Amino acid sequence: MASDNLSIPITKLQWGLRGSQIFFAFLSMACIAAVMAFDNKFMSASLFSVAHIFIMIVSMFFAALIVGIPHIYLQYGKFKSTARALRVPRTEFVLSAIWSVLIFIVSVALSIEISLRNCDPNSTEFEEYNTGDNNATFIGGLARNCRTERAGTAFGWFALGVWLASLALIGKEWYDNRRQPIPHKDEVTMHSNSTTSSLEVPTSINTQNVTQQQQQQPPPEQQRYEQPASPYHQQQPQPTPEHQRYGQPAPPYQQQQQQPQPPPSQGPGISFPEPKHYKQ
Repeated sequence: MASDNLSIPITKLQWGLRGSQIFFAFLSMACIAAVMAFDNKFMSASLFSVAHIFIMIVSMFFAALIVGIPHIYLQYGKFKSTARALRVPRTEFVLSAIWSVLIFIVSVALSIEISLRNCDPNSTEFEEYNTGDNNATFIGGLARNCRTERAGTAFGWFALGVWLASLALIGKEWYDNRRQPIPHKDEVTMHSNSTTSSLEVPTSINTQNVTQQQQQQPPPEQQRYEQPASPYHQQQPQPTPEHQRYGQPAPPYQQQQQQPQPPPSQGPGISFPEPKHYKQ
């Protein structure tokens, strides 16, 4: 149905940021995995390396999920509820903040570990590995392993930088949506989807109706001359000299006296003589 369609805009910048997060996390995971393989061959791997790999793998999954689920919905119409939840700025902001904090913690821990690690194969700490058949392998691989661990740590910091950039972008979008200007009272309609309500009349229709009414009504002068004259039209009373002297209007009783009386109605043509004709 048309009402089930959900507009989920995914910009190229969002695709680029999520892709960069996956790319740098994968490089960091690959480097630290190689370091763990070397350490497990001669010594035990550190817990920081294990935690770093775990966080990077899960962050790759979530970065792909944030843009992948909405894309699957737009293409195939599936996972509507999940897609709507992931495209809410608040939800996306919280997820990005959580993973930024986690990647920051493991990156700091791994940086401290690499700074304290002894990468000199001739050190007394590695005497037991300098003898025997593994001597050449350990001496040649230790320096290379330290460089690989530094590279993995750097890629982890790059991944953190991209997550922070994505967090800033989402925060700006969320802030802009919350700071949208409040519409004027005249612009508020009955429905929230900005459609014209059935109870409100558009301004253009009101203006057109007023213009038509003005065109249909004759001008005031024409209305005055077109009115029929009444046979008993009242005449304006003429003020007396006293009222003219003091500028006062004529009293109402004079207005009543000056009103013309209607002519007496005559009969059907039969006339009677005056009484004086009967006097002797």
